[in-house]
Amino acid sequence: MKKIFFTKRGYPEEQGQALPEFALIIPVLILILMGVFDFGRAFYAYSAISNGAREGARFGVINPTSRDADGLPPYDPDTIEGRAVAQGFGLDPNEFDVDVATPEGTDQGDPLTVTVRFNFRAATPFIDIIWGGGPLTLRAETTMLIECPGGDCFSGL
Repeated sequence: MKKIFFTKRGYPEEQGQALPEFALIIPVLILILMGVFDFGRAFYAYSAISNGAREGARFGVINPTSRDADGLPPYDPDTIEGRAVAQGFGLDPNEFDVDVATPEGTDQGDPLTVTVRFNFRAATPFIDIIWGGGPLTLRAETTMLIECPGGDCFSGL
């Protein structure tokens, strides 16, 4: 009669089975991990453009006529658009699109709207299929009322 010895690891017929199972599951685990990484990057980018829209609008209500000459990147840092893009530390400044609107004029109490768009590109292969391919456009908008027409807030101090 043949004796079978059992080890602490299990039955003798199952030895070496973990390696093929691991080889099958590791690509899926890596894609999930990279997807989580890309989600974190997208969340950071949205947070940065949201802060940029607020910062640009806040600068704009004090200096409503401080606009970029051509309205195209790279933006002058001393303009509403430049202040909005400056909040995107670590993001490609050429992927920003900043629109500043003053539909009622630049008098005190008129609304000023800053809209910031950013083209987010995923690092994970095939993850852009989830939103239809290509870059994902993130958008943030802030509206504030103009406080200093002409930027002369501090002239009477």
